[in-house]
Amino acid sequence: MIKKCLVCLLVLVALVVAACGSKESKPRERPIVVSLFTVELLREYAPFIQSKLPDVELQFVVGNNDLEYYKFLKEQGALPDIFTNRRFALHDAADLREQLLDLSRTNAAASIYAGFLDNYKNEDGTINWLPLCGEPDGFVANKALFKKYNIPLPHDYASFRFACQEFAKHGIRGFVSDFQYDYTPMEILQGLSIPQLQSFEGQKWRLAYENPKGDQRPGLDKKIWPQAFERMEAFIKDAKLQPGDVDFEYNIVMNLFIQEKAAMARFTGPLALYYATQFNMDLVFLPYFGQDGGNDWLLTYPFCQLALNKDLEKDAKRKEQAMRVLNVMMSEEGQRIIAQKNDVIAYSRTTKQELSPVLESIRPYIDANLLYMRLASNDFFAASKLVVDKMLKREITAKQAYEEFDAYLRRPRAKKADSIVTFTKKYTNDFARDGGSKAGSAYTNTLRKVYGSEIVLAAGYSFTSPLQATGYSAKMLQYLIMPNSLESFTKEMSGEEITKLLRIYVEGSKNVEPHSLVQPFNMRLLPITAGMEYIAEQSKQGFKLKSVTQKGKPLDLQKKYKVTVLDKETYFRHKAEELLPAKGESAFIRGEEFVRPNWLRYFKAGKPMEEPTAYVKVE
Repeated sequence: MIKKCLVCLLVLVALVVAACGSKESKPRERPIVVSLFTVELLREYAPFIQSKLPDVELQFVVGNNDLEYYKFLKEQGALPDIFTNRRFALHDAADLREQLLDLSRTNAAASIYAGFLDNYKNEDGTINWLPLCGEPDGFVANKALFKKYNIPLPHDYASFRFACQEFAKHGIRGFVSDFQYDYTPMEILQGLSIPQLQSFEGQKWRLAYENPKGDQRPGLDKKIWPQAFERMEAFIKDAKLQPGDVDFEYNIVMNLFIQEKAAMARFTGPLALYYATQFNMDLVFLPYFGQDGGNDWLLTYPFCQLALNKDLEKDAKRKEQAMRVLNVMMSEEGQRIIAQKNDVIAYSRTTKQELSPVLESIRPYIDANLLYMRLASNDFFAASKLVVDKMLKREITAKQAYEEFDAYLRRPRAKKADSIVTFTKKYTNDFARDGGSKAGSAYTNTLRKVYGSEIVLAAGYSFTSPLQATGYSAKMLQYLIMPNSLESFTKEMSGEEITKLLRIYVEGSKNVEPHSLVQPFNMRLLPITAGMEYIAEQSKQGFKLKSVTQKGKPLDLQKKYKVTVLDKETYFRHKAEELLPAKGESAFIRGEEFVRPNWLRYFKAGKPMEEPTAYVKVE
């Protein structure tokens, strides 16, 4: 009897232990990973999404504005759940298609005007990408300058040409643009031929180009595009563009425009609004005037496109959560946050269209649906820059430009870039409350070696993705670092100063305008440290820094340490001013280069990736 009771007791104990063990080993809920193409979206847009979905575990990371990056992650099985991209064409996204969810039957897709949605349809009718609101692109005229010289504002192409001729008599450029960047020649080349590109023949060609079969490399057609280059050639002559314009960058154009040495320029809606408000200029936004008569059009391009990983179908709960995230991202309120200055165009019928007074002149084109969405494949960016530069320099004719552009599109695919380093260990980007991110720690520990510092403090958004056990090309290696100009700031600091700076990063900056920089609204955005550890306490009000240690011992508040801070300069400036009101950022030595080239140089020298260490505990 005693033996029987003893057996029962042992079984009971085993069950209790097993129950306790199963509770402790219960897997953490995997977050929905949202990759955003720019760090700026972490300021207001991401906190908004988080606030609307308090029951969903979310991890926001800053990705790269390049589909090649997502193709690399796809090959490694590391594609984010939701990801966004600004530079986009279906042509470039073809290799991702099999790994993306079909969104054609979602409410988010149903809300988008058919004319825009058609640009995202695959030949079988499926849709893998959805556009957020769009930026208008056109010509902007300084009304005061036109009035000063008694020159009529352009209302068609003939009056645009006349204005350029008249301003030239006064030594003023009629039109300028920043041709140094690849997007400018591409947009002007397409903008001058929108009626033809929107014709039946033009749309038929675009459909064929955007949906290549296999390794097919579609080129230009023989009807629409030869005439497009003839219009570009005429425009160069009529606008009196010069060979030296190929080197015009943003600051040159800005100075010419605000100093009234140029009357018109190619701007986007946000840029036009910036000039009007910052320089108190009276501006009017103009469309691309058709040289051949007919309707004038506005060129637009989406603020970004977004897609969802097909792996979400493997888990019904995670897919449901991701769809809720999608709906919030595409909601009117969400798009209103992006369009807070009323300088973008709504692609969705459920979003009320509001425009700033500067852009009110484009409303007739919106109401008449005279909106063209640019074709923006990587090849179109590169080929447009290549041939338009030569046209500006008068090195080739329109016919030669067409032939060279066509040949560029038809050339064989470039071979995959060779790896310059191969990693044998794989580190996740998931955030553990007791330890932090293994990938983020490995990167920060490595950058501690790069900069030769005792302590490195990296903003929580400094890195883009987990580390894969594979070979990395130079490009993909640099893509591990945040793309939005991550910089380094180095200074000898006391333990007391380090603690104060870390507190600013953990608890958020207090003396700044709301949403002027990224605040730690999510524990996965807490700073990543190397050479020291810290404990943070989480509450509904945010985070509090509890303690700072170095190898488990309290950080010496009097001792001086060489510290490197990694952050975006405009964000770090606020934090430095809060830390050192008298000197601010000037007290730090700013790196001569961004972090990316230093990171690349380190690995090219054959040096290793450092092991991760536990750097944070969130209570």
